[in-house]
Amino acid sequence: MHRLEEGLRILIETGLKQGHLTHTQVNSYLPDEAPDPLQLDNLITCLEELNLQLVPDPPEELPVDTAEMKKRRPEIRLEDDSRGTEDPIRMYLTQMGEIPLLTREEEIFLAKQIEVTRRRFRRALLTCEFAMNYCYDTLLKVYRGELPFDRTIKVSMTESLEKEQILGRMPLNLATVERMRNRDADDYQKLLSGTLSEAERQALIQTRLERQRR
Repeated sequence: MHRLEEGLRILIETGLKQGHLTHTQVNSYLPDEAPDPLQLDNLITCLEELNLQLVPDPPEELPVDTAEMKKRRPEIRLEDDSRGTEDPIRMYLTQMGEIPLLTREEEIFLAKQIEVTRRRFRRALLTCEFAMNYCYDTLLKVYRGELPFDRTIKVSMTESLEKEQILGRMPLNLATVERMRNRDADDYQKLLSGTLSEAERQALIQTRLERQRR
């Protein structure tokens, strides 16, 4: 386990006591403005290494404030009732009028939840050898000019990276991934050889998992 900054350490200790973390607890740790990519990566790495589950918050029974609901719900008046529910536009407007708008706090909560989930999904996907090889081949084609950058790579606004920065890092990153792929291939052959003890097999598997998380 790496040395953690104070806020993350407290969050992880809470998660270890509970056996999980809720979305609200994670969102309270992350800033309302765009989170630092390194901060997000450290959080997700801790969740993976400690096998901490991220679970939805338990539902709360709150009293319904009808006045507040009316204030948040836009009132839609439709004079012509002759068409009933056969008009799809009317149905859409009627249904939308029954759904309360999000507050700023709710929008921020969902935005952070989406960003954390997106990063966890991407990291999990890249632990698959097929997905990693496909991404490597695609990035290599972009770097060589065989595929257009703008149509192939979506630049995340939260990571504050420009096209030139990404292209500038590609040679080093591609070389790093190539070394990792070669090591994975070598380790896989060792696992298939049948010459390793059970302890050596488990150690090699753990090494491959740690390498895939990078």
